[in-house]
Amino acid sequence: MTTKIGTNAPILRVLEASKELLATPANWIQGRFYGPSDAEDTNDELNSPDHLQATCFCTVGALARASIDVAQKMGLPWREVYKLSCEAVRVSIKETSDDVRIHIWNDRPERTHAEVLALLTHTQRLIGE
Repeated sequence: MTTKIGTNAPILRVLEASKELLATPANWIQGRFYGPSDAEDTNDELNSPDHLQATCFCTVGALARASIDVAQKMGLPWREVYKLSCEAVRVSIKETSDDVRIHIWNDRPERTHAEVLALLTHTQRLIGE
C-alpha cells in the first residue's frame, strides 16, 4: 500500500500509538469517540481540547488522537495521516466483516477490547508488507 504522503511509516506509527492509547480495557470505550471513562457528556469533536485530554477512546478516537500526535512529530497534515490510517483499518475490517465504518464495527455490542487490538495489529501487518 503506497500513500499520498509517500510512505507507510506515519500510518504504522499511528497504529502503534493507537494500540498504546487503547492498552487496557479501561482505555477503550464504545458509543463516543473519547472521554474520561465516567464522562456523560464530552464535546466529542476530534482535535478539541477535550479530545487532547481524554483517557479513553473508541477505535476512531484513538486513530484521530494518534494521527494528531504522529503528524505533529513528522511535520505532516494530521487530517491526511488520519484519513490514510482509517482507510488502512477499513481494508482490514472488510476482510472479516460487512461493516465499512470503523465506529460501527467498534460499537457492536459483541465487540471486545482484544478484537480492537487484534484489528490494529492485523492492519499493521497488512500495510507493513
